[in-house]
Amino acid sequence: MANLEYGLLFAIISMLAFGVFDYLFAVAARRVGVFKVPLYFLMFSLPLFALFLIGVPIGPLLYGSIPIIIAIAAFAAIGTLSISKGMSIGQVSIVIPIAATWVVVTVVLSLLFLHEPLTLLESIAIVIIITGTMLASLKLHDFKKAKLKKVSKGVSYALLTAVSWGIYYFLLGSFTSKVGWYQAAFLYNIPAVIFILITGLATGKDVSFPKGNALFLVAVLAVINVIGISAISLSFSYGYVAITAPITSSAIVITVFLALILLKEKPEMNQLLGMALVIAGILLVSI
Repeated sequence: MANLEYGLLFAIISMLAFGVFDYLFAVAARRVGVFKVPLYFLMFSLPLFALFLIGVPIGPLLYGSIPIIIAIAAFAAIGTLSISKGMSIGQVSIVIPIAATWVVVTVVLSLLFLHEPLTLLESIAIVIIITGTMLASLKLHDFKKAKLKKVSKGVSYALLTAVSWGIYYFLLGSFTSKVGWYQAAFLYNIPAVIFILITGLATGKDVSFPKGNALFLVAVLAVINVIGISAISLSFSYGYVAITAPITSSAIVITVFLALILLKEKPEMNQLLGMALVIAGILLVSI
């Protein structure tokens, strides 16, 4: 199997994992809190990531890598906190599509700085996947009903998420190609947890340890997060960030599908079209 095929395979796995993750994250945020959820699922992820590093010397990995590790962690944490805040104060149907444009930032940065070659077919497939992701995440009915003042709420946080996650995934792709997928996944999560914890304590947020069902839900999120991050890091390790990132970003298609099945939400025509475009784009890029 060629490198690109491996990259596509792991990108699809990350898409499935993050699609389930985003659905459960929305549930957990309402039950546990929009701040505690990212703090503890990242914290619980650390020992799982550490399992991959048994017998691997960490010292050589840190040499010369601390600045980029801190940068990856900061952008990841800022994006996670801002999307949580945006969804808590704004229209989810507006915040999510804007936040999902992070993939545009990642693709542009990858083409400019990683100099990844794309064929015309691959370029068309990327545009189709990104377009499908936007359509699948947008609920036009809710958008039309929302008043202008309500629409504006959360938009700034959604934009901050798009920029932060776009840079985060670009840096993660670059770092993964240098140190390995499991080392990258583990190392940046440590300062990310510290960053979120300090931010929470400084702003007076509730950072108490979750209990009961909340603890179980956060633990499940941690496991799915490890699967998703490991898969996307593996896909990046094959050197096709501009191609695999759009596939990962289409996780919203899985989230919408779960909402349709489990919450019995009625799909809108643009969402169905978006799902079809994402599938078509993935098939096209795999040719």
